[in-house]
Amino acid sequence: MEDGFHIWTLITKKLSDEASASEEEELHQLLMKQPSWQYAYEMLSKWWKVRENEEEQADKEALESWTHLKEQIFANEPDTAGKVIPETPERELLLVEKPKKQAWRMIARMTGITVIVILISFYLVEMNPSGHLIELAHGGKNTLSEVSTRYGSKSKITLPDGTTVWLNSGSNLFYNNKNFGDADREVTLSGEAFFNVMHDPEHPFIIHAGKINVEVLGTSFDVKNYPDDKTVEATLIKGSIEVTFANDPGRKVLLKPDEKLTVYNNGKTEMQHLNAPGPEIKNEYKISPLTVLPEDSTVVETSWVQNKLAFSGETFTQLAIQMERWYNIKINFSDSKVPQYRFTGIFEDETLDQALKALQITAPFHYKVEKNEVYISKP
Repeated sequence: MEDGFHIWTLITKKLSDEASASEEEELHQLLMKQPSWQYAYEMLSKWWKVRENEEEQADKEALESWTHLKEQIFANEPDTAGKVIPETPERELLLVEKPKKQAWRMIARMTGITVIVILISFYLVEMNPSGHLIELAHGGKNTLSEVSTRYGSKSKITLPDGTTVWLNSGSNLFYNNKNFGDADREVTLSGEAFFNVMHDPEHPFIIHAGKINVEVLGTSFDVKNYPDDKTVEATLIKGSIEVTFANDPGRKVLLKPDEKLTVYNNGKTEMQHLNAPGPEIKNEYKISPLTVLPEDSTVVETSWVQNKLAFSGETFTQLAIQMERWYNIKINFSDSKVPQYRFTGIFEDETLDQALKALQITAPFHYKVEKNEVYISKP
């Protein structure tokens, strides 16, 4: 509750233009790590603008969606709604009052009421391991939805506009079902997903993925945005995509087929041309060959869609991160040398034990498995 209250305080200070530079940076980092909070922040920003528009012409659908979201949460949590959120004229007045100076102090004191319950609900949904579609707002087609997958599993879904999404393990996809495809097509991604976007020139498809936003009309591509990774990646298979940066919206990168854009969390950017004949440095973009395994021409970047875990020249540390998501385990190293081993190969139907034994053929190490933990040491 304290963490939720702190984030909510930062959000309200930001919306009321009272946040310091350090508070804005802290909020930015928190939102990047928690896509559910990012979605809540975006919706609250729209609601805030609606309340400031005296002519009520700015984004009326955002206010309607906000109202539906409140109603559904109250309906799903009758005890909380009855005990913590009294239905009083005073509360409603506070919620719709136009933001004023020091507005964040007024809202921050409202511990346990509407927005706090909503944000707590986002946390509960994000931790839900069901792997199914979760509807968060008003019933029918007017729903705010999340699709999540646990480590060790994958999901394939079809969005209301006909777009097909393959969701990799440990990933979350958020979208608003309210007129999805008719008004807009926007999703927020944490983790990795492969998109086959239904072509619609009048409604661009936008993916919010941490430090980048990917906009397309209709194409096939992969976006990778795990909160714990050092990079965010966009890999284009066919069509074209435009990538913008969350902290610099005016800066744009247009990707062509067989190109991969990698954005580092420290701000460095590299662009990898998947069919280039050799490495070449051009400004801040790095162009290098396609990562293809010679055995069967598997493309490493999208192999998971074919239920393959492919890796090329990766350190044991890098491979361990992928194996943790693939097998739903935790890998621990007991020395500094073994994590630096490099491996190239493909896992498809192998069990965890079979995969580790295969790695032992090319590099010496011992391992021990205890429940969901793997302990790796030098021989």
